[in-house]
Amino acid sequence: MRYIVHSADCTYDTATHKHSIVLDRRISNPTTVRLVSALYEAPTLASYPLGVYLVSDALGEMIPQKHTVKLKASNHENQDATVAVLTESNTAGRYRLGRGRRFELNEHSYVREIDFQWKDNDTAVGVVTSAGETEVTAATIAARSDLYMFLNLSDAAKVTTTAGGLLTQWEAVNDSTFQFVPDGGSGLTISDFGSNGGKSVDFDGAYMLKDESTAAEPADGTVCFLFNSQDDQLTEYYPLLDWYRWRIWVADAKLAYYGSPTLTDLSVADNTDYMVTVRRNDAGGTFEWRLENMATGVVTTDSTGHGSNSSGTGLFNIGGNSTYSPTGTEISNLIVIESVADADVEECELYLRQYYRGVAAGTESSTAGKFLIELDIERSH
Repeated sequence: MRYIVHSADCTYDTATHKHSIVLDRRISNPTTVRLVSALYEAPTLASYPLGVYLVSDALGEMIPQKHTVKLKASNHENQDATVAVLTESNTAGRYRLGRGRRFELNEHSYVREIDFQWKDNDTAVGVVTSAGETEVTAATIAARSDLYMFLNLSDAAKVTTTAGGLLTQWEAVNDSTFQFVPDGGSGLTISDFGSNGGKSVDFDGAYMLKDESTAAEPADGTVCFLFNSQDDQLTEYYPLLDWYRWRIWVADAKLAYYGSPTLTDLSVADNTDYMVTVRRNDAGGTFEWRLENMATGVVTTDSTGHGSNSSGTGLFNIGGNSTYSPTGTEISNLIVIESVADADVEECELYLRQYYRGVAAGTESSTAGKFLIELDIERSH
């Protein structure tokens, strides 16, 4: 019986990269199968293989004897389910069987589903794999030569808590002179943040975190941190960071620079996790703002003036100030570097992104090609 199989009539499994077709009834008492012809058109690729292997697990199971061996440097007698090799025709990406093949079959075997897979050696044709992210660790950030300040809630040596687990001091990883403490109360709650075991300070009272360091902020640099917004942005007006050169607020549901305030075009939704990046260019007089929604990955950007504040000392407030309550805000890890270069900033952003959701693994996607196969299966009666 002659069987013609077209790719359009098959089901393509993107996980196994196999084309399969289910017959309406099993082929009983098969004795031989002859691969009469095979044509294959690969999907669009950057480069095409020299030839493609036609692999069929179903046919391989029906063939009782060893029929194909792949020679390799070690343990070279490797039996394989490859039933044919197609070579490229005059058109790039199109392959044809040069000579048919015939196999003796086990008469007691039967098949209801036939599968076909097209490979370039051991790799399915048309499969694209993207590399995963390079992990950026806290140690990587701490070792940066341009680091001004790094606050890491997961560094137990830099976080002081009460017996009940309330935060009473948060010290910078790279500089012990930066010591942020609540300006009142018995301490602040530490909450889970993100999906990778990250933490945040939960401002569940009117107390801010305050540092009275004598260090002066850099004229040019970048602040990058994670936070969760309050519940009612349209009626709230509160600082995230209240520093001399970076006075980053939320006002009227927008990120803002305090100085009237100066509103950006970056909208802040209620109770949402964000990453904020603000680059300060002293000579240019600008803040370059970037707001990333951690749930959706949506990024919005804006540019404003930076207020031309001079550097000061002793004004490092996180989550509030003496007038405005931070209640309902959560703030997680924070990095300040003395650079505005893309590569430097992007590494800090990647660290915070991975702190929030983990390191992204590589992804695999596949595109099916087209084929036409002609089989001749003989049966005993």
